[in-house]
Amino acid sequence: MKNITGFLVLILFSAGLFAQEAKSPLPSADDIKSAMVTVKDVFKDEYKNLKTTDDRKALAKKLLEQAADPANSPATVYAIISESAKFASEAADISLLIEGTNLLASRFKGEGVRQERYRLLKSVE
Repeated sequence: MKNITGFLVLILFSAGLFAQEAKSPLPSADDIKSAMVTVKDVFKDEYKNLKTTDDRKALAKKLLEQAADPANSPATVYAIISESAKFASEAADISLLIEGTNLLASRFKGEGVRQERYRLLKSVE
């Protein structure tokens, strides 16, 4: 039985089912600033219609869904997560904010990630 289990695990790893996405270093401030302009342009209609807490929560959720798209550059992902966290914080949606900071930690590496997660979580206070 151990041989079968080991063989199955080996097959799953070789198929990439357990493979983790490589983490990126945190993008530069200039790259983030440029990506932020793009994010705000892409979601300009949603930004214009931010009137209620529910609007902020909906945009935060929509942004997080977009951040999970592997086609986005690291700077775009970072900008999207940052904006999502801002709106989740304004809507006082802690679970959505935590989801965003967890995504940040899963996509990026380095000491700055821990500091950024702390900064985003602290924004609720």
